[in-house]
Amino acid sequence: MTDPRITLLGSQHDAVTTFLASHPDGHEKAAAVLFRRLHITVEGLPDSDRYIAHEVIPFEDDWITNSSPVHIAFALAPLRELFRRCEEENLVFGFVHNHPTGQGVFSTIDDENERTLLKALSNRNGPDITLVSMLWAEGQWFARTRSGRSPDMVVPVRHTLVLVERIDLYGYKKSSDEHSEIQARQAAAFGQPFVDILQSLRVGVIGNGGTGSPLATLGARAGIG
Repeated sequence: MTDPRITLLGSQHDAVTTFLASHPDGHEKAAAVLFRRLHITVEGLPDSDRYIAHEVIPFEDDWITNSSPVHIAFALAPLRELFRRCEEENLVFGFVHNHPTGQGVFSTIDDENERTLLKALSNRNGPDITLVSMLWAEGQWFARTRSGRSPDMVVPVRHTLVLVERIDLYGYKKSSDEHSEIQARQAAAFGQPFVDILQSLRVGVIGNGGTGSPLATLGARAGIG
């Protein structure tokens, strides 16, 4: 079982969220995001799939067959070129949409759309493919993945990281109050979200010299995941 994470540039995040909110009647909108997949194996940690956004492609109006504030339907034919690019450029197809009036929960309509996309992708590119699905609702990202070989199995994304001047983290797991002494002090000083964000992150230290060595040690003690 992988432990997927998503990374977006701040410019990509701003472009896609602005587009999703742009329907004049408040209907759902959709876009494709093509991802680079980076599979990371670290001894002692769960395998991690990192999906790094490569390109955002808004669905054009004539791709949409029907929509409302609570659903969106679209034609598959315009997506075939994107499926081809995924195969030839070793990219992962991502489906992004919003719930303008709904909660941050994937709906049964979302399930149907994902299965339809996954079937089309598998027919075109083979069963060894992954679909990334992202939902923008209530000012938050919610995300999950499905694979061509297990289309009914949903894998929640650990978090969505947006790279701006500072990092913004969406969807990270809220932890319990059971912390080490150091983490308890951090929660008291900086708030519970600070501790939870550290636990969701992986951090690489380049150079374990006079600065890197204490940074790596203190980072591990602080609870970086």
